Amino acid sequence: MVFLKKSPCQKKVLSFQEAVVASKKFRQEGDKVVVTTGVYDIIHFGHILYLEDCAAHGDILIVGVAGDEIVRKSKGDCRPITTQEERALILASMECVTAVFISNDLLNEVCSLNPHCWMISLTSNLEHNKSKKEWASKFGIEVIEKDSFCDVHTTDVIRKIKDLPDN
Repeated sequence: MVFLKKSPCQKKVLSFQEAVVASKKFRQEGDKVVVTTGVYDIIHFGHILYLEDCAAHGDILIVGVAGDEIVRKSKGDCRPITTQEERALILASMECVTAVFISNDLLNEVCSLNPHCWMISLTSNLEHNKSKKEWASKFGIEVIEKDSFCDVHTTDVIRKIKDLPDN
């Protein structure tokens, strides 16, 4: 995709380095910075409810979108359905999201962003969440785990689409 002029949504999609600078600036201005990460492959209303709740825990919401390679390793070769750039731009279009970056090294990125709060979803691997919490506590980052707001998951949406008749 080539755009001549960046739209307001495109301006919210930052490199990781730009996200670190922005996070530092927001903290210096007294804003409470919240970070969350995820795949966000096919956006559904569960994602929207989750992100709105994340945003309600602070003044600034920075979202890390899992890079395509990471998604393939964790979800299989036929994922992601949409590219990391597409997913980032879709999330950036949401009013509750302040900034988005492509995430390729989760723990180190969260440490560098130095948020007040790291929101993690309980729909993730629970053992992995435990290690995230232990790691974040070493850096003084508050971790809040949130359960799913609905029974909709991207994998279920994909299965439903696959089951559609060909007409």
